[in-house]
Amino acid sequence: MTTANQIEQLIDSYKPKVDLSDKKQFLVKWGQALESYGTPVEFVMSTRFEEGKFDLSGKTYGLRRIISENNAMRQELMSKQKKYENKSEKYDLNLSLDNCFLCQNIAQAEDSKANSDVASNIVEELQDYYVLPNRYPANWGHSLWIPKNIDDMTFRVAPTGEKKDIYIPEEGKTRGKVLKENELKQLFELCDNLGYVAQRNHVLDAMSIPGHDHFHLQFDKYPNYGTVDMLALPLAANKITKGIYRANATPFDTLVITPALSNLPEAAAYILENMEKDNQVFTLAYHKGNLLVSPRKNNEDNKRLAVGAGVHLHSFDKDPTVDIANNVLKHVPLKGEFNWKKYL
Repeated sequence: MTTANQIEQLIDSYKPKVDLSDKKQFLVKWGQALESYGTPVEFVMSTRFEEGKFDLSGKTYGLRRIISENNAMRQELMSKQKKYENKSEKYDLNLSLDNCFLCQNIAQAEDSKANSDVASNIVEELQDYYVLPNRYPANWGHSLWIPKNIDDMTFRVAPTGEKKDIYIPEEGKTRGKVLKENELKQLFELCDNLGYVAQRNHVLDAMSIPGHDHFHLQFDKYPNYGTVDMLALPLAANKITKGIYRANATPFDTLVITPALSNLPEAAAYILENMEKDNQVFTLAYHKGNLLVSPRKNNEDNKRLAVGAGVHLHSFDKDPTVDIANNVLKHVPLKGEFNWKKYL
């Protein structure tokens, strides 16, 4: 395993020259937790960023592109990846160890607390949640915020089709998980304390493990999050109701729920539950007291999309020109096209 000193040296030589000096103690723990999966910390060293612009609706907008030149390493690591051999068959948790690798990660975390021979993958533990490294991270510190229990599917639509990627609405059920006030409160506090941006895809939009809800966490220091504060800047002209605005510096119809509300987690949970119960598809991003909600157009075939939570942040991992033209405009409403008042 890479030593603390070696990890600190790698941080100092990170190509994008992002100042991570105040995160070193945290990143030593994160790096060693990452290596418990067999992924070396060097995996993130090839990440770089590009700045650009795109024109839409007669205006020019800035964008950031994140490029990870480690596909060869990823393919090699994935070919060697094995199912975690859990130490126990029961963890007093609702896990699906045969079918969900996030559940396997939870089992490893639980085992590491009771077995000295199991390398710990735990970055943080918060009551019913873990912060664990993303197995193939985009940046230093890239982690997942994961409930210890797999989702309760009692009131959720079961996917159908050959690839299990079709979610046909059913009366009395939702397609994605309904987020509760308490879990949003814990997540927001974690992000505020650690300087994280939290992003969440939807079951019908790019969530890789639809049955085990999770958020991606990345430091707000990275260039691809440089537009977040600008997007969240509320202007009176974009006000929908007290403390709630349409994002200003984006052509996409993005809702910003701001700290002006007395209880942001409660307000957010209410809005998101209403959207989920109406079968809306949306992605989320949280940063410094602002929750950004990006809806998708009605998907008539009810299949999973591949747009992702970076769109309203103007953060792309593909060629943005092609992605915006061929995918984003097909699925993402432009400003003024989405009826937000229905859910407030």
